[in-house]
Amino acid sequence: MVERFQIEGAPKPPRVSCLWTEAMLGAGESPVDWAESKGASFRYASGVVSKVPAARAKWNIVGRGLTVWSSRGPGYGALEVRVDGRVAATLDLRSDQEVSSQLVWASMNWET
Repeated sequence: MVERFQIEGAPKPPRVSCLWTEAMLGAGESPVDWAESKGASFRYASGVVSKVPAARAKWNIVGRGLTVWSSRGPGYGALEVRVDGRVAATLDLRSDQEVSSQLVWASMNWET
């Protein structure tokens, strides 16, 4: 039985990483509309590219900030980032060459 437990140190805000799998479930997307790719160019070694023009990805989060990471490449397109139903950014992920995953958009300290 533990009678006392003490943790020392400065508190840090929690961080949660959500992958494409959660986005497909959140949007109710069919996996047949997406092509999975694996490799070092993806932040977690796996990513997807839409096969259809009007594909959707949706993450449901509660928090004070959000960052979006993505690769870029010739087969990529543009996307809208929406926060609370409003367009927060439009991102063009097209590139002449494959570019490894990097931060492409961030918003911090919004109300929960």
